[in-house]
Amino acid sequence: MKKFGSLVVFAWATLGLNAQISSGKVEEPKKEETKVKAPKEKRVPTEGTEELVLFGGAAYAKSFRELKENVSPYGDPLGERANETGINVFSYQLGARNRINHFLSYEAGLSFDKYGEAYKYNATEDDSTFSYTNKYAFVSLPIQVFYTYGKDFRFFIGGGIQPMLATKFSYEEKYTDSLGSESSSKIRSTERMAGVSLNLVASAGIQWRFSKALSLYFIPMYAYGITNSYAKQEPYKHYVRGLHYRFGITLHIPNKE
Repeated sequence: MKKFGSLVVFAWATLGLNAQISSGKVEEPKKEETKVKAPKEKRVPTEGTEELVLFGGAAYAKSFRELKENVSPYGDPLGERANETGINVFSYQLGARNRINHFLSYEAGLSFDKYGEAYKYNATEDDSTFSYTNKYAFVSLPIQVFYTYGKDFRFFIGGGIQPMLATKFSYEEKYTDSLGSESSSKIRSTERMAGVSLNLVASAGIQWRFSKALSLYFIPMYAYGITNSYAKQEPYKHYVRGLHYRFGITLHIPNKE
């Protein structure tokens, strides 16, 4: 009986193997597939001569002025205006800063600048005070040429001109009497402004490219007014001065061939 059972098992196994061979479906052990990721191409730093670079940012500015007595018949002595101090303001800019060749870049754009000065008087005989602040707003077109060095980390130094169009003048005064009562007034106008004035500008700073498309920049600029920003009939001649700590972000756009 045992022999008969063994023969049955052997015959069944032989028939199964023959059936697999005859059908051509002999199963092979499955192999696990491994996916190989293609390595990322590393960006090669370039000097950026074949791309368009646009920028936008802001500036924290320390502004002041040079004030002179106007000629007769309009001029008045400076008086207490000689004791004015500078004020801190914010401005904003946008434009293009592109490389011309290995050593040179140019910058051109639009800037919304502010300048101003302030005065404060504290009476010695009582606790009264008097103060005022002058603020001037301009739309300007700074144009500069830079000596440029570096690729992803670039250094700029250079200068140029900055035509400015006056858009607003504001005068705000505050008075506190000996009893502590406060009063104030504010005037806004452009009548006392010259309309168009001109600055010489000088800049030095850095730009750091941290990705294919974006960079950060910090390029302080000093503005030196060479034309009077007041109207001709004003009692004083006013020349703006300002140190603008400019910072912002740049966008790199490759030129299509």
